[in-house]
Amino acid sequence: MPTVEIIPDGRGGKIAYRSKRTSFTLEFEYTYQPETCYMIIFPPSPKQWTAITGLAESKQNSTISFIAKQIIQQVAPGYTYVEYRDFIEIVKEG
Repeated sequence: MPTVEIIPDGRGGKIAYRSKRTSFTLEFEYTYQPETCYMIIFPPSPKQWTAITGLAESKQNSTISFIAKQIIQQVAPGYTYVEYRDFIEIVKEG
């Protein structure tokens, strides 16, 4: 099973994803409003996805979903994630 590690650095950091097939890191930043938005993640664009991650473009949505769910489980219970075109937000549910 893949693993996700959060590597904080000030108001941002990296998310390390590791599996038997590949490993890569994604940039993220924290926000000043943790009561509404905990984290913003910036995954590679679909055009950059395979070059950066080593995974097929068809795996992008499921991999990003897995990463978001792991972040919520590890550090943000009670939050959910919302996917936008260029980023993903970890936001307070409700």
